[in-house]
Amino acid sequence: MIQSFKTFLIIIFRRGERTALPCKEVMEEKNMKKATIRDVAKAAGVSQSTVSRVLNNNGYVGEDARRRVEEAMEALHYSPSAI
Repeated sequence: MIQSFKTFLIIIFRRGERTALPCKEVMEEKNMKKATIRDVAKAAGVSQSTVSRVLNNNGYVGEDARRRVEEAMEALHYSPSAI
């Protein structure tokens, strides 16, 4: 049951709160906008600067924060703009 639920929502537990992140299919069905760095930061529970550090692979980012950012980017199907 949990596995089929996981195809629609990815649940992130942090600091005692539960956040549900829609997968790409749900986002497309509801005509949701493309994920931004701000969306990734909010989902991962970190600052936009931390997300930027992970994307550019510079500066110090703890392993736990890096893992949360990468999971949030994957869940939101985030891809940086080409600019």
